[in-house]
Amino acid sequence: FYTCSKGTFSYIERKPIRIYSKNSLTWDDTAKIGSFITSQEEVISSFARTAISHYKRKMLNGFNKKLQEALIIFDSLGALGISYASDPQSGYRSGKLSSIDFVMFPRETLSKKAGDCDDLTVLYSSLLENIGIKTAVVTIPGHIFMMFDTEVPENNYTDISSEKNSLYFMNGTVWVPIEVTMIGKSFCAAWKEGANHIQKYHTKTTEFNIIETSSAWNRFPSADIGPGEQVAFPSKQKIDVLFELDLDEIKTKSFDQPVRELTKKLDGPFDYEALNGLGMLHGKHGMLDMAFTYLKKAIEKYPNRAPAYVNLGNIYFLKNEYEKALPLYEKAVALNPENHKYRLSLARALFETGKRFKAKEEYQQALKGNPGYSRRYAYLDSDPQTRAADPAERAGYNMWIMDPK
Repeated sequence: FYTCSKGTFSYIERKPIRIYSKNSLTWDDTAKIGSFITSQEEVISSFARTAISHYKRKMLNGFNKKLQEALIIFDSLGALGISYASDPQSGYRSGKLSSIDFVMFPRETLSKKAGDCDDLTVLYSSLLENIGIKTAVVTIPGHIFMMFDTEVPENNYTDISSEKNSLYFMNGTVWVPIEVTMIGKSFCAAWKEGANHIQKYHTKTTEFNIIETSSAWNRFPSADIGPGEQVAFPSKQKIDVLFELDLDEIKTKSFDQPVRELTKKLDGPFDYEALNGLGMLHGKHGMLDMAFTYLKKAIEKYPNRAPAYVNLGNIYFLKNEYEKALPLYEKAVALNPENHKYRLSLARALFETGKRFKAKEEYQQALKGNPGYSRRYAYLDSDPQTRAADPAERAGYNMWIMDPK
């Protein structure tokens, strides 16, 4: 309606509007996938937390917690019978980014037990985000997969894998790429395939794109699709088969093989590397008495080399003997004041012994060397009068030093 000097007039125009279903999406902006990653939806929350609760006691000491949790979720999906089903009409697979694609919400994929690459990426990302693991969606020509943040600082990547090309580094931390279409096979195989995608495309900036789920949510928040029916959790026996195989492979690569190789170097030209490395590996994996023996010997034979001081300090840290850890970290910093790993270790001991102002100073010095420390160690920068949460989890944040220099 409008009014002018000649009177009041009305005008009506009719045009067709096509309204697509809630599962429709165009890939002209990858961030739109954020609406489908419904991490707080009840069905997703129930599945994720049931999986973690079943296997919490089976998680191994010395292995990154987030890596093990991601493994548990992956193997639980495999045991449920989730499989890859190609969608030939997918807008993303076809390369026509403006065409309409059909993307299932996570609980729909759980119910149907099948999905294509975008469905499975959305499902796995939702489950990991629910248990506090940050994720990112990765696109390459005709394909979508994901990766998750271990929160391990980039310069400590060997805590996850000694194979650097199996990892991706972003925001100062270590990310693990996963090919989600391999759900039902081993987690390690899916990790390897995800790493292959990274190696092939990450230097091709026009063909390789990453968007963190948190960034996608800023523009396209999770959709509210109402309540849904719970999905029956798979039998523990089925999960056990996948879980134990995956853990055994990770343990072999991360502990058994390195121990054998380092043992051969004892009493040779690389004796310090062997003593420190064996102490570090045994300490990381909870064999504290054996670790103590190796590290004490390394310090006695090579008193002017810093790494063994840090690793021995970590042993005391795991025993909650912070007063004994503190002078060892101080010695390492005195030997190498420029090493921010040593300063971070010192900051942690200062924090636990109540010297929080000094801890904050050391932490800020370490942060200059690697801003990625803030993802895991931000508690060191908190108000000294504020009590930090999760002391048991903090005890597992040791900076283990393999470098023999």
